[in-house]
Amino acid sequence: MSKVDVKEMLEHIPAVVFRLSHEKDNWKTLYVTNNVSIYGYDREDFLTGKVKWFDLVHPDDKVVLSKTISDYETANVNEFKLYYRLIKKNGECISVVEYNTVNRDEKGNVVTYDTAITSGLYDTLDEKLLNNHYRQQVVLNDILLTLHNSDLDHALQIILDRTGEYLDTSRALLFKDDEEHITCKVVYEWTNSGISSVMDLDYNVTYETGMPEIYVALQTTGSLLVDFGNIPENCKEEFEAEGLIASAIFAVYLNGEHYGFVCFDDCVIERTWDEDTVRFLNNISNLISTVIARQHTDEELNESRKAVERMAFTDYLTKLSNRYYCDERLSLAMEGAIRENKTGYLLFLDMDDFKVINDCYGHEYGDAMLQTFASWLQEIFESPHEVFRYGGDEFVIILDYDVEVDIEEILKKIHKRATEPWTAMNKEFYCTLSVGVATYPGENVSSKTILKRADVAMYEAKRRGKNQYKIYEEAMSDSTKMRSDTEEVLRRAMKNGFSGIEIHYQPIVNHKNQKIEGVEALLRIRDRDQEKVLLPKEFLALAEYLGLIVPIGDHVTRTALNLLKRINESGYPEFKMCLNFSEKQIQQRDVLTRFEEILKETKVNPANVIVSISESIALRIPHRMHLVCKGLREIGIKVTMDGFGGGNASFLQLKELPIDQITTSRNLIQDLSNPISREFLELIIKLCHSMDKEICVNGIETKEQYEFCMEGSEDKLQGFYLYKVINEKELLDIVNMRG
Repeated sequence: MSKVDVKEMLEHIPAVVFRLSHEKDNWKTLYVTNNVSIYGYDREDFLTGKVKWFDLVHPDDKVVLSKTISDYETANVNEFKLYYRLIKKNGECISVVEYNTVNRDEKGNVVTYDTAITSGLYDTLDEKLLNNHYRQQVVLNDILLTLHNSDLDHALQIILDRTGEYLDTSRALLFKDDEEHITCKVVYEWTNSGISSVMDLDYNVTYETGMPEIYVALQTTGSLLVDFGNIPENCKEEFEAEGLIASAIFAVYLNGEHYGFVCFDDCVIERTWDEDTVRFLNNISNLISTVIARQHTDEELNESRKAVERMAFTDYLTKLSNRYYCDERLSLAMEGAIRENKTGYLLFLDMDDFKVINDCYGHEYGDAMLQTFASWLQEIFESPHEVFRYGGDEFVIILDYDVEVDIEEILKKIHKRATEPWTAMNKEFYCTLSVGVATYPGENVSSKTILKRADVAMYEAKRRGKNQYKIYEEAMSDSTKMRSDTEEVLRRAMKNGFSGIEIHYQPIVNHKNQKIEGVEALLRIRDRDQEKVLLPKEFLALAEYLGLIVPIGDHVTRTALNLLKRINESGYPEFKMCLNFSEKQIQQRDVLTRFEEILKETKVNPANVIVSISESIALRIPHRMHLVCKGLREIGIKVTMDGFGGGNASFLQLKELPIDQITTSRNLIQDLSNPISREFLELIIKLCHSMDKEICVNGIETKEQYEFCMEGSEDKLQGFYLYKVINEKELLDIVNMRG
């Protein structure tokens, strides 16, 4: 088949195909099919290097993905699957499965990757197959992490032990072909399986003559799979003598030459070898070949151990120790603290809104920011204290129990520094910190429990408004369960098409004619038991922390605007929909592009859409707020500042912002018995009108508050006294009834 035919064929398969090369973390696209456009990207962007394959990977998946690829490279695994989340150009996050074939040169060095990416299979894969794949990944990672402490003779035992346990097989054996006979090198047996011990068997035969079926298979295809009930005639005598009913046998090589074979035998399970398991066992045999080769050279052995240790325990970006080493070091620290009857501290740090840097400036700036922060931590917390990159933008510090510290002073020092800018790639960024603290060793608890406590305390600090610290207390255990349950609800919702996520609406009333002129869309979710509706204050911080708020926000926008379209077309062409934008949404580089796409998709009139942004966001990111508001108004969207009067926004800021409307803080109308409160609210109304901005008074909950507003000159009214928060059906009923 000609090259042209091959390319044409690739363009018609249901996958995006890449040929990639990479040096360190720099991925280069050598070839990609045109259908990469299904993810919104142009093929030429990849070929020119403007966009790289790794740019498509969700930020939260990158560390694990890099480590997994590195593990497979080191283990000489040449065929494998990857599961991760891919970010389309429009910001949509989708799950994909990626099939990889590694092409190596004669020395075993990786030359290129041939990669096929298929969307959606992650969600539709057979659950048993998916679980099996993850179990295989756990086994392989466990082997790689264990080998660094083992001599290579013991390493082979470890490989067979772990693999045998995973397979639930009767025994696993490694044989060396010594020409005149075969020698059993390593054995893993389950004594309760009823199989005869291999040590009692006589292997003074060559499988070239004594087991020709095996010999031919290993020489031609490199493996022989014997399913239950399908034992080859020439092998029946050997199988019956040993009580075997199934076996998977793979060739093992030393520097490209045949060394022997490894077999996984069953005398109990009526096994049929499936394709996924065979691929995994073939990778295991490659790993065995690698270990055997390294036994022959001390230099290779030392380099191997160093490489495995670096791979297993060092973060590739910051060069700090990673989460795997953190658990080991914390366990040792706890043992020492118990022995010396002393107390130490564990700090869990999370960089507030770090994803904003990635989203607004790109991952190069984000990576540089992480390196800057890691360097600062190393300067501040010198030995014997230890610093770890736990994952993403999370860091852990173990304060040595043998050094007396003032934990309050340390925390104040951290937060003082966090209020100052960080410099990365000659650019300054502001990034605060949420810190959780737990003491160790604790009573009858593990290192994982201490880490969990610090993580819980960190989340509590973040939930209270970020840029804070919190020391773990036992009372937090209830909130821990609530957080776990809420996280389960959010993740299940994302996996099942936003099931459990609900949109409720609160009508907004025109002051002059008392008619409903629009509604505000309000996000709610159902709890795990589907009995209780959770308000944003109960899940919003967690959704932001998990990186789910942007796709959820897009879902709310799309659903609310589809409803708006129905209402506009049913006789209310000027009915309005008000949408709340979170800080994370505003910080997205493509927020305007994605919003325009939803507008085009739903075909609503932009003049009927209002975007609400809180006063607190305007104060934190005024420049970004100005850019987004300006862009929204350019496409015909009205913008309102929500919660005005509840923070520190000045009338001067109000005047300079490109907004159309002010929605007052609920607090302003709560205390009408105070004459100053009345006068202040009236002043706000007059000043807003003087700046040609409409004003909506929010939080009207009593008859007194309503009557006060009816005497004023507000444009719009909103609150429980007028209308409570209602669902879609109730809204449609009210609109048809009231007009």
